[in-house]
Amino acid sequence: MNHNCLLTPNPNLNEKFKEIIGELASMMGHFAAALLQISYLEVANALIAYSSVTKDPVKRGRRSLVYIYCMVFGTKEERDYILTLTQNAHNNVADISPEVDDPELQRWVIATIY
Repeated sequence: MNHNCLLTPNPNLNEKFKEIIGELASMMGHFAAALLQISYLEVANALIAYSSVTKDPVKRGRRSLVYIYCMVFGTKEERDYILTLTQNAHNNVADISPEVDDPELQRWVIATIY
């Protein structure tokens, strides 16, 4: 059995490995972020009242993962697009619940993601 291939560095393989681990870490971080977010009472109340988290948690989780993935791996245009969608969603709720636009709460949610 030839083990030379194990000793020869392969930069392409290393980059692919980093990409896979990075994606996995960002997805696994979503669960920790969600727990941290709902530990903040105002965020938890807003999620329960205005989010699809209780009606369709899979859809909510998917949207959160898309947000995280785009923020970490997306181009500037993709990040801007996702930020616009997020702000539009907040604007729809802000008339009913002004705390959705509270900068402190938004910083908390973003901090849990990063």
